[in-house]
Amino acid sequence: MSEFPQGAPTASELSRRSVITMLLAVGAVLLVPARALARACRVAVAADEGPFYPVDPFPETADLLGTSPAPGEILYLLGRVVDRNCTPVPGASVEVWQCDAGGQYNHPRAPKVKALEPQFRYFAKTRVAADGSFTFRTLRPAPYEVSGIKRAPHIHIRVKSSHPTFTTEVYFHAPIDETLRAQDRVFQGRGPNKGEMVVRLEPASRFAARLKGTHEPAALACAYDLTLT
Repeated sequence: MSEFPQGAPTASELSRRSVITMLLAVGAVLLVPARALARACRVAVAADEGPFYPVDPFPETADLLGTSPAPGEILYLLGRVVDRNCTPVPGASVEVWQCDAGGQYNHPRAPKVKALEPQFRYFAKTRVAADGSFTFRTLRPAPYEVSGIKRAPHIHIRVKSSHPTFTTEVYFHAPIDETLRAQDRVFQGRGPNKGEMVVRLEPASRFAARLKGTHEPAALACAYDLTLT
């Protein structure tokens, strides 16, 4: 007579179920880094260069502030340039340009809302490290208006490499920015994946290891990885 009640699973059935359960559990664990990897290597959303792409040569520096920062919140923009396989793109050059904390661009066609900040560079470029990483020290840009269009705070980014030149923008996830982006016709026209251009602002201290402890106590930071196709 069987030691199991009638209808109950046999020992061999229990063993098979245990193996299947174990395999499913292992599969679920393996899927976690795969999903994280897919998220980290998402394809960036393309954008045009806008009307204020610098006419002067980009200075070779990752620091737009220097030793005497202009007024505004210090912001570290961190990122990586990789291909669709999450492999670093060697020799990539990253350009950034933006307005200052008062909404002023350094460009001959930009509306003159205020004087330029002599201690702010407004645009710069740097080459990525061996792992594809880059870090810019800059200011959190302000909203501004041009040709009747209200623009939410953003930084322009252009990557030049062995891949086709790629241009995008980075916006910020904060309550005031949410309202401004809703009114920004340019951002709203960036397509269905425009949300990928929005990154969270965090205290720079959360990136202390990557910044090697050189950040200012009140500085902000955001991470914006760029995956080229």
